[in-house]
Amino acid sequence: MDNMAYLQQIASNSSKPNSGKKSSPFGFLDKIIPYLTLRNISIALGAIFILILFSVFSGTKKIVENRDRDSLISSYYLAKYINEELIDNYKDYMQSSDVRGITASLQAVLAELELNEKNLLTSEFGIPELESAYDESDLATNQKNTVTKIAEEFQNGRISARLDRFALREFPLLLAYLINYQTEAETRTTNQKVKANTVERVKNLENIKSQYENFKSSAI
Repeated sequence: MDNMAYLQQIASNSSKPNSGKKSSPFGFLDKIIPYLTLRNISIALGAIFILILFSVFSGTKKIVENRDRDSLISSYYLAKYINEELIDNYKDYMQSSDVRGITASLQAVLAELELNEKNLLTSEFGIPELESAYDESDLATNQKNTVTKIAEEFQNGRISARLDRFALREFPLLLAYLINYQTEAETRTTNQKVKANTVERVKNLENIKSQYENFKSSAI
């Protein structure tokens, strides 16, 4: 075969159509499409919906837990500052033995509340060192500012010999704040230990609050 004939044969072979199956540029779709049945699509959408619900629920649960934690921390610091800034500094200046007696009961209830809150925050919220973690926080500072303002009034009351009247007016207000913090946590929480403890704290606080409110101020 001469050169011319050889070249013609090559050209003839290259011009013949390819007998093999041409591959699709979307070959992966060809493999997936058979599985895209209504049943499989429904299962996939259901799984996605469940994942979304789980994510939303987890986020909401965390927000609620943080609010419960903050309520208990606020309650702890308010009780702490009432004891330190008001009762410790002014109880001996109260003229009425009855007012002093109620205030002594309040001091005991607040001390129990402080211990209880600290234990709860450790066991249920993972805060082993409460004061080192939160002493400089806004939660603590807000409570200190509240008590500091009332301490100024107590000082004026001590100087003017009207401290008992200030105590009868201000302690129920502070107790209302404490009760509110406890009630907020008790209402929201799903933690049965937290719920049981807050219910007990509220009962004790309301008892002291009613003693102040029912005291006959005309007797002082």
